[in-house]
Amino acid sequence: GENLRIRIDIPEAFQNDAILPLSLQILFENAIKHNIISTQRPLFVEIFIKDDAFLVVRNNLQKKNQTTRGTRLGLENIKNRYRFFSGQEVIVAESETHFTVTLPLISQMSPAH
Repeated sequence: GENLRIRIDIPEAFQNDAILPLSLQILFENAIKHNIISTQRPLFVEIFIKDDAFLVVRNNLQKKNQTTRGTRLGLENIKNRYRFFSGQEVIVAESETHFTVTLPLISQMSPAH
């Protein structure tokens, strides 16, 4: 509905690039779990390419009043898997207005013909 708005801007040139499995699912789950979402305060999620090398997932920050902090296990899982499989770092940034995760793109080799 109108509570969740998603904008995806990925040029066709990047269709053969990838990110590690489940990364997007974990990031969407985190955004929904930790933010207030309503018709008056929709959650905006943007997915776009940065510097031809990264997939950025950014959402507006509307934190729920939570007495306990999240475990951050999902984010740590993504970071550890990227380190292990690609040797690259995932960048997590939080400002007063946005939560942003920058994932390195993994180039896929063209299939042999």
